[in-house]
Amino acid sequence: MKNVYIGKTSITGKGIAICMVIDSDIATSNAIIYNRETDTIETITLAEKHTLWENIKRLAEDTETEYEEKVKRALAQYAE
Repeated sequence: MKNVYIGKTSITGKGIAICMVIDSDIATSNAIIYNRETDTIETITLAEKHTLWENIKRLAEDTETEYEEKVKRALAQYAE
């Protein structure tokens, strides 16, 4: 299965944070995501979602293995 990446406004207000979609609610368009910038699991609304440019999307996919452990830890903490 291939992961899906979206963007979210950076906490600094400048730029876009790369986020991996974990789950999405079709009815509300909300999504549960792993935010690489903050290293946390978050719920975001449709209004907060941004499409990533192809080069940024490719970067996210190319660096996916570097974030596997961080995603697992964040998910474990989120499930508590």
